[in-house]
Amino acid sequence: MATIALEVSEELAARYRQASDSEQKRLALILATHLRSAFEATREETLDRLRKSMDRVATQAAANGLTEEILNDILDERRPF
Repeated sequence: MATIALEVSEELAARYRQASDSEQKRLALILATHLRSAFEATREETLDRLRKSMDRVATQAAANGLTEEILNDILDERRPF
């Protein structure tokens, strides 16, 4: 095992220091599990999150009146040729 330092609020730091040894160990296990999950996201999961984000942006843009024609006009105006 290795030790790392995480920056947290003063309140969280104080609460952690006041916790019992067993509670600190339990919290360390929870944090380690979440960190492991964050670093082990597969390429497909990452692409899936990206696609969902892009879908949300497209839905919002359409709700705000952006059409494919308007988007193409905007892109044509920005092309350097």
